[in-house]
Amino acid sequence: PSHADQITLRIAAMATDVRVQALEAWVRSNGGCISESIVIRDGGDEVAGRGAFACGEGLQHGEEVCRIPEDARDVDPIAEASLPFGQLLRSTAEQMAGREAGLLILAAFLMYDGALDAARSAAFGSQGPAAERSTPYRPYYEALTLDLNHLPALWPEDHALLK
Repeated sequence: PSHADQITLRIAAMATDVRVQALEAWVRSNGGCISESIVIRDGGDEVAGRGAFACGEGLQHGEEVCRIPEDARDVDPIAEASLPFGQLLRSTAEQMAGREAGLLILAAFLMYDGALDAARSAAFGSQGPAAERSTPYRPYYEALTLDLNHLPALWPEDHALLK
């Protein structure tokens, strides 16, 4: 890569580090934990996408690696109430997906809430009341990778792992 490309990659890595650190701080400030024996980072050439990697002396048997705050996991009632179509989605999802209905509602909520958050940020920028610009899930959204090429759905049909 050219010198300019290397600088761009370093800047992108620093921005990712800041976003991941914000997510880790959010998890911890809401009662969750992330083990000091792991580091969350982009895999680079080792592994496609972002992941958790053992560091230092590694993980000990039975060590808690990560715990997401219970309040952050229990978004089902919030999701159903927040979505303008939440009740309809719930009844349809229960008919179509049974036990997986909650995952569909959660996915729809995260997409909807994330889109609203992005629209608020675009409309208000850093001005206006914080409540109009933010969602409690912003650290999660901002930590998501924009590169989705590691997802099997985006692999070419002749990819070795799809055969």
